[in-house]
Amino acid sequence: MKKLMITFISTGLLFTNFTGLRLWGPVGLGELLLLISSVSLLMYPLSGRNIIVSKKSIELLLLIASFFFLMTVSTVYGLLNYNFVLHDYVAFLLSILLISALAFVENSLKLIDKIMKRFYLLSAGYIIFLIIYVSFISNTFLGHNLLYYNVRMQGFSTNPNQLALLMVIIVPFSLYFLLKGIYPKLFNVLVLLGSLYVSLQTYSDALYVAILCGGLVFSFCTILVSEKVRKGTKIIILLFLSLLPFIVVFIDKMMIIFEAFDKNNDQASIRLILWKNGLKAFTSSPFWGNGTGAHSGVTGPFMNFESHNSFIDFISMFGLLGLLIVAILFTKIVVNNLQSPFFLSVLFSILTFSMFHNTIRQPLVWFFFTVLYLGTNAKKST
Repeated sequence: MKKLMITFISTGLLFTNFTGLRLWGPVGLGELLLLISSVSLLMYPLSGRNIIVSKKSIELLLLIASFFFLMTVSTVYGLLNYNFVLHDYVAFLLSILLISALAFVENSLKLIDKIMKRFYLLSAGYIIFLIIYVSFISNTFLGHNLLYYNVRMQGFSTNPNQLALLMVIIVPFSLYFLLKGIYPKLFNVLVLLGSLYVSLQTYSDALYVAILCGGLVFSFCTILVSEKVRKGTKIIILLFLSLLPFIVVFIDKMMIIFEAFDKNNDQASIRLILWKNGLKAFTSSPFWGNGTGAHSGVTGPFMNFESHNSFIDFISMFGLLGLLIVAILFTKIVVNNLQSPFFLSVLFSILTFSMFHNTIRQPLVWFFFTVLYLGTNAKKST
């Protein structure tokens, strides 16, 4: 049964990125596969199998339960006041089910490891398909625009930024598999080069910044774990890493503010307006938020527009209580991965990309947060 679940979850994670192929609203084949897998794994103990009860899994359950309660309360509040649809609620609920299933299933670390490897192979196949299409098929009767949005590659996603999110994850993991000797070196090199090519084809500035930020974090953390570096240097690096997210946000906001004064740059000024109105939505209910949904707008808040910033979108949905929950989650991930430069770099890459787009409702993102949260158990348990 677990072999089938590995196939379902890994395929489902990839297909959640294929938003252009969804059957209805927030539901596509990927979402259905994840739902079936999560429910099946949660029912696994009923067949007489064991569940894993550890301090880390209990902590994760408490965070998940707290977030689910907050999400439900805030969404009911939003429905009563603004009459929003439940699109994002379904997406978050699916992620909660998946995390709960992976956290308590028997041999969860081995299962996650196999899912990650299968997901990597499926993503490699997807990248190969995109390159073959661009090289040989795009000039045929099928046309160039089938997998493109203007000049930007979007694949089977509804916009290029969703494909870019997938590359934020695949680029570092292809390098990780290469360095660890998982799968043949030539294969990993080709996947790495292919993912970099697809990344360039998305023309996503956020993706470029995320990869650069991840590389910097990896380099600095590698120095930190080295015994040859002095304590004073390590303290300086730690201070820099702690300030790095704020530096990225500050630079991004300053660039947008300066660009907003350029009358020919409508996109920058609109993004600034969306951020401002997203913050206005947050201030209308700062404690528990306004519930799942898009709460920004061009002429004011609550016009069903995203802020295009995961931080602003998240606090407008779940307020300060939601921010506290994810702050605890990320703090534990960082603390547990202080000796794992690669995993920290992946976390910072995802968070950096999320500063430019709303990614926080994606099951793919929450799966990798779970990997980063539970993955370090392997070292402590062995």
